[in-house]
Amino acid sequence: MTNSPPSKVKLEQNESARVLASGIDSLVLALNVNWVNDTTFKQLSELKAKAKLEKEDEPAELIIDDETSPWHFVVKPHGTGGYEWLLTSHEMGMRIGNWLEPHQRPSVMVDIRSETLWTHGPQATVERVALLIESLGGEVQSIKPSRVDICVDTLIPLEVWNSNLIQSLVTRARNINTHFQSRELSGFSIGKGKICARLYDKPMEIKAKSNKVWMYEIWGIESIDDQHRIIRTEFQIRREALVELGLINWVALTYLIVPLWLYCAQSWLKIVSDASLHHTQQHLIPWWSVVENGFMNTQGGEPLVRNRSVNVDKQRLAAQALGGLASYLSIDLNTNELKHGDTLDRRSHIIHAVEEALKSSYLDDDEFTKRVLRKQAKHNRSGNDFKPE
Repeated sequence: MTNSPPSKVKLEQNESARVLASGIDSLVLALNVNWVNDTTFKQLSELKAKAKLEKEDEPAELIIDDETSPWHFVVKPHGTGGYEWLLTSHEMGMRIGNWLEPHQRPSVMVDIRSETLWTHGPQATVERVALLIESLGGEVQSIKPSRVDICVDTLIPLEVWNSNLIQSLVTRARNINTHFQSRELSGFSIGKGKICARLYDKPMEIKAKSNKVWMYEIWGIESIDDQHRIIRTEFQIRREALVELGLINWVALTYLIVPLWLYCAQSWLKIVSDASLHHTQQHLIPWWSVVENGFMNTQGGEPLVRNRSVNVDKQRLAAQALGGLASYLSIDLNTNELKHGDTLDRRSHIIHAVEEALKSSYLDDDEFTKRVLRKQAKHNRSGNDFKPE
């Protein structure tokens, strides 16, 4: 027997709010690296040259060791922001500079995706990054956070989520904006500088934009009813603010991430019942008290995230493929072969459409294999805990 998440979740009568998840949702790392030699640079240059020649991302695979999943990635035909090589995958993006020894600019910048952090946990992911650099032939001298997005997802009653909250925000930021989707409140954005925040309806954002339905695995639910909202409170802290707060490296951030959250949710931003009162007389609204104390620093790996995400991608790609084949059939079939009221046999017609499409395509087996490898590098996820499957 397996335990299934509840189909819906709701607050008890005495609850003002409930934290469903907290953690790091996005992470950018700056690494100082001493490269043993230029062998990796030469290999990356060859891959980049191929990508330029073919005007396509060039797929590659990095074998780490016998106990860790290989890293599938693509090399872009161009660099970016002063970095010679740009490597991307579903898990992370990596910008590598063309210098062997560390200097003022970080040797490597790594952008870690949200799904990777929730699937494997931040600590395991950062260890994975260090292992990747070492496998490429680099000695990691330091790992520093360049940007971190920390969040708390909170279940609240619908009636307390409204645009009037903008009058209750007390913040050090000057810019506050309210956002709507189809005239329904979607959230608020606060600030534009080295610290900024967003409060938004996460299920609405998932449906309208990100398609990160795997967050329901993190929350432990399948859906939410119309009388509640799941609000994400998210702070984005950039390098300048991290340095000012003494979080100069990854170790410091891991030890002090809860105080960082408290600083953001107590000093930098809070929601009070009456913002016009003197700060000594202001009282937090009940659900913000829950948010304020909601960062638990217990974010670990959640293997089900990967499975849910893979299934969603398969469904999306299957729909696209079938849609394309349906369009092909609509052209290929004579008008007298399909009349109103007729029902096509899906399987036989799809097989027919594939056969005809293969005849019409210039794609041979070699080119088809190259395309699959490129797609594999873009869509591939490592096994749970970065272990081989």
